[in-house]
Amino acid sequence: MRITDDGNVGIGTTAPGAKLDVAGGDMALQTTRKVILDSNDSGDVSNTYLVHDSTNDRVSIYVDGIEMVRINK
Repeated sequence: MRITDDGNVGIGTTAPGAKLDVAGGDMALQTTRKVILDSNDSGDVSNTYLVHDSTNDRVSIYVDGIEMVRINK
């Protein structure tokens, strides 16, 4: 793992090109909350996110807080 002077974190790379740069394998997120995909330049959290509904075994993608895609098992 490497943390650069400008705050980028690299896992599996010595030259991370983003705030979190994972190279050479899968990335697993274990959360019961949503995964935010984007934020705007002012630092406000975007309403674009993924949600895994383990009760109904589906994944949904939201854009501007509106469910746009639902993938059912």
